[in-house]
Amino acid sequence: MRALQPAETEVYLRQAEKALRGQPHLTFRPMRLHCTEGCLHLEGQVSSFYEKQMAQEVLRQFDQGIHIDNRLDVAWA
Repeated sequence: MRALQPAETEVYLRQAEKALRGQPHLTFRPMRLHCTEGCLHLEGQVSSFYEKQMAQEVLRQFDQGIHIDNRLDVAWA
């Protein structure tokens, strides 16, 4: 896994956040994204395991050789 340069990280995070917000299969809840040493950390809450997986799949489209650390919690209604 490669570490992104600071300028790359900002662009990557903006694109990822925009893609998550535009995903019709995800209910809007605040999600936090940040990168550290070749790893994208995704944190927050979703309504189901399906949404958790969908969020991760959305981020895979931006694969830059970065590991996705999906720390989303499923909040049961």
